[in-house]
Amino acid sequence: DSAKFQYVGSVLGTPHPPGYPLYVLVSFCFAQIPVGTLAWRINAMSAFFATVTAAVCVLVLRRLHVGRAISAGIALSLAFDAALWPFAVRAEVYSLTGALTAVLLLCAVRWEATRRERDLYLMVAIFALSLGNHLTAAAMAPALIAFVLLTDRRAIHWRTAVISTLIVVAGLCQYGFILLRTAQNAP
Repeated sequence: DSAKFQYVGSVLGTPHPPGYPLYVLVSFCFAQIPVGTLAWRINAMSAFFATVTAAVCVLVLRRLHVGRAISAGIALSLAFDAALWPFAVRAEVYSLTGALTAVLLLCAVRWEATRRERDLYLMVAIFALSLGNHLTAAAMAPALIAFVLLTDRRAIHWRTAVISTLIVVAGLCQYGFILLRTAQNAP
């Protein structure tokens, strides 16, 4: 898949179902950077998002009042772990998934501290955005819902549920981009 992912963003193509629209759009942006070869730029994108994952991990841990040294040690362990490192050195969707998941956790911790609706909606928006990178993000939905309900059941009422649902539907609209591109490229 790496060779396909190194190329597909530069032409706004579809690597294979389900399409990975967010990854394609982000890799298109990285493909425009006038440094190195196309393959190098997209591989560097994976390294960039793996670095973001580790950095945001530190921010999450610090918000949870974990000490600096321990936060840095945990983030470094994550960065060089077999779960992230292999995807940080080649073109693949998983380092972007890691970065989005880390940002989602940061948003959750922030919402828990503030209980502001806008922070809740930001958490939902990051979740919806991550659906366009890899559909395994959908597996986080039950945990996010449980987290919100266990943290503050009063935060969920009909208006919040409707707005959150609309945000998720908007996130799923990323796949419309893939359908349009596929229809344009059909013979």
